[in-house]
Amino acid sequence: MASGSTTMSRARLYLTDPGEPEGSDMEDAKEAPCQLSIERLFENLPNPTSNDRYADQEQDHEYKKSLRLFLEEETGPAEHDNECQKLKSVASNVLKGKNPHGVRVAFIDGIAPMIIDMSKYDPESAKSRYLAHCKWILQGRKDHDAYDGDLSDPDPDEDSDVEYNQIPKKLTAQTKCAYCNSEGHQFCCITCMVITGSRETIGTGYCRRRCEVLDQDDHMLVCLWRKRFARSVRLMQIILLTMEKEQTTLYLEGSYERDGMIFLKEKSCHFKAMLGDKIMWGFNSEVVEENHQKAALQDQYHPDLPFMMLSSTQEWLWNGLVESVEQYTILVKNAHRPIVRHTIHNTIESSMLRPHTVFCVTLRTGEKFAVDYAAARFGWAETLSHWDHFAAHRLKRVIRRSFPGAWERDPATMIPAYLPEKKKAYLHTIFLRIVCSEVRQSLQLAYPDASFDTAISGSITDPIWKAIAENFTDTTQIVFDEENVVRFISELKIKARLYLNDNLEVWVENHDKDHERLENVWFSENQLEWIKTYIPDNMEVLKKIWNDWLSHRGIHFKDPVPSPIEIENGASVFEE
Repeated sequence: MASGSTTMSRARLYLTDPGEPEGSDMEDAKEAPCQLSIERLFENLPNPTSNDRYADQEQDHEYKKSLRLFLEEETGPAEHDNECQKLKSVASNVLKGKNPHGVRVAFIDGIAPMIIDMSKYDPESAKSRYLAHCKWILQGRKDHDAYDGDLSDPDPDEDSDVEYNQIPKKLTAQTKCAYCNSEGHQFCCITCMVITGSRETIGTGYCRRRCEVLDQDDHMLVCLWRKRFARSVRLMQIILLTMEKEQTTLYLEGSYERDGMIFLKEKSCHFKAMLGDKIMWGFNSEVVEENHQKAALQDQYHPDLPFMMLSSTQEWLWNGLVESVEQYTILVKNAHRPIVRHTIHNTIESSMLRPHTVFCVTLRTGEKFAVDYAAARFGWAETLSHWDHFAAHRLKRVIRRSFPGAWERDPATMIPAYLPEKKKAYLHTIFLRIVCSEVRQSLQLAYPDASFDTAISGSITDPIWKAIAENFTDTTQIVFDEENVVRFISELKIKARLYLNDNLEVWVENHDKDHERLENVWFSENQLEWIKTYIPDNMEVLKKIWNDWLSHRGIHFKDPVPSPIEIENGASVFEE
């Protein structure tokens, strides 16, 4: 982490209205005693410019200690001012919660509305400094020196690429001939060049045609494998986008932009869960702005990605091409348009505070590439880039490094099977295997002389690859059609209906015994219509109705809930 002064200059750069030093948003301590207590809280919290660690026990201990001191202080009047009440509520909730991403992340999530609404900056105030740094994080952790030129210039130089949606040209632009190493190149090999928008992301350049001819023997293998790898990444991206668009757990009522962030407004699916409705549905593109749709869908990929890398489809697309695949769980920087969610629980969650999954893929030629299938959750354009370019420009901190799926199989970090996100990833993987099986059978019938065992098979010509891509795209659309998904779930006897726990959180049935207990709990359509008509749309009222309903039917939840590994081995979340 950079020094405090440098980081704060970055923070101020991205404030909507940094203000002057005398424009402090602190009130006079004599007039607002609560503000003294608030200021002490932010003075006691770890230095915001140096504590950007993830789920760190020492850091969590410091946060807990500071929050407890704040809650114990009663220096203000009997009735605390509005800001103090909100902070005390956040502190209390954070200390009571489980906080899987760490106390610091939970605290920043809790005060996110205060951070986003901040408009003035006072360098003398600990609160102001903390909020400003958090705003810098939520708006993308942008490096002040990431590009040439002054970012505050209203008419910046083109190469400064203020929008951050692509890796800067100073990293991707070739300056030397790949053969003779002379400065400057006139053209690139068009066979293996990767273009994103109008920009060259990956390529091999030459200063003259003679150099290209002389380099042909050395470049041939790199060219062929890079081309095949790039097109397989593009195809997998199309498949993932189709899957999520057709069958998602995302339930939104709108989107908008503010301060360089995309805000998604979540809609409650509690009524769906009260009916025991299906776990997935089609993405409603009508309520989300067109330029936000891809970002919203790719923000949903996170639980899917490690499983997708283990799927038969992904293995087949890369078979023979790849030497190794490493899964990096990271915190990012230089985001273009981070995703911020307004949840149904009146909280705000930012993608900048959540881990991001990216894959470091080494081809058998030795080249290393970053494959970022969920790049759009940060507004990035490239799915594929050189690993060293990605690491230099987009990687802020590595949380963990493993092989695909290892984290999800670790009992300490598994996502519980009763959460919709985990079940969705599981179902997507199963249906993707069906897609792969259907496509391979179709291709073998259409091209009996071609070998489809590896991605580098010489019999897979460009026309056959085009047929492969068309088959995968069309079959994915068919398999993930709503009627087919319902049929597959029924035929495979998968338990996947939504329900609510006693805290009104949406879960999904996981075992036969869960289904048996819930069979008489779900409301009928008529009962639900009565509730919608006569009961106020209030979460506390709905929670009471639901818990009374559960109690009358003898349904009780275990406290604590069994661990993910216990549930995977057959444990139920219900009391016997």
